Amino acid sequence: GAQAYASEVEQMRLGACEARLMRLPDLEAKVDFVEAHMAKHAEEQANTARCVKEFAQRLPQIRADHCALEQQLTRQTEEQAQTSHSVKELTQRLPQLEKQLRRQLQQQLADLKAHCEDEAE
Repeated sequence: GAQAYASEVEQMRLGACEARLMRLPDLEAKVDFVEAHMAKHAEEQANTARCVKEFAQRLPQIRADHCALEQQLTRQTEEQAQTSHSVKELTQRLPQLEKQLRRQLQQQLADLKAHCEDEAE
């Protein structure tokens, strides 16, 4: 009786061990998968950290470029405003300048005509 019971208990233990051993390849595959996933994740984190570091290093230059561009645009805007103002002033003065030039030209022609008539006499 007792030996049969001990043998049966031993058989049950052996069956439990065999069941655990049968699961071992699945567990090893899961561990391999998790390790590979973690390695890939660590590599992605390292790449992200590298990109963030590069961006942080470039940030001062990006800011400087932005400030320079902003100053250039401000200068160009001011220059355009000045040019526009000058064009507007010239446009307003053109009729007056044209009248002055006509008067001067007419006066010079009259003087020339008078001079020619004096010479002819």
